[in-house]
Amino acid sequence: MADLTAKFSTPMPREKAETITFEEPIRDRVEVGDTIGNRQMASQNFVVRNNTSRNNRGKSIRIATGHGVVENNDFEGASHNTVELESDTAGFFIPNGPVEDVEIRNNTLERSGLAWYADTHPAAIRLHHRPRQELETEGQPHRNVTLEDNTIEGCASVGISLQDAQGVDVDGNTLGDLNRLQYANGGYGFHLQNIQGVTLRQNQVQGTSETLRGFGTKREASDITLTENTVTIDGNTADGSLE
Repeated sequence: MADLTAKFSTPMPREKAETITFEEPIRDRVEVGDTIGNRQMASQNFVVRNNTSRNNRGKSIRIATGHGVVENNDFEGASHNTVELESDTAGFFIPNGPVEDVEIRNNTLERSGLAWYADTHPAAIRLHHRPRQELETEGQPHRNVTLEDNTIEGCASVGISLQDAQGVDVDGNTLGDLNRLQYANGGYGFHLQNIQGVTLRQNQVQGTSETLRGFGTKREASDITLTENTVTIDGNTADGSLE
């Protein structure tokens, strides 16, 4: 890297995002979907383990980096997503992300989006990219994310929302008492969008017909593998499928 200058203007008095000048041209070395960033500034190789968080006015935890694990935590009462995994180029905050090689396992997530005030997309676990307001998300910046053996109980909307990613494993999670509030994408346990290479294995979604219509939904999703998933509505269990 030859030069780095702070030029990015935000509505807040920070002026901290960067314009980067490289020593040699990189046009022939990058493709659509690649991400350029500084790994040394990305807080990678993190561990969040054996913590308790209650009644947070925002998210219990937000992850915008790679190579880490979140395990054996108890999260309760986040107003927005309990666990948010994101990349952000919207312009309000410093650009960050993407999420790569991150595991979320053996956590308990309760009352997501049911404290203080709910967010616009208050899934208990949400993986997504936040673009500038005038743009639509077309890329899939996130890679190799694992959600394993988590318990989600009580949620304003869907339990797990996965977007803008490639290579996601979702294994052995239990979701119950979902869709407590009315949202456009509600009524299901999972929502997948703009995503490819997802494996859903031995996940359980449970609820009543008042709040649960099916296992999950998908839109612009490819290479999806479903194995031994179930949905139980009013005590009746069926194979889990994506509509």
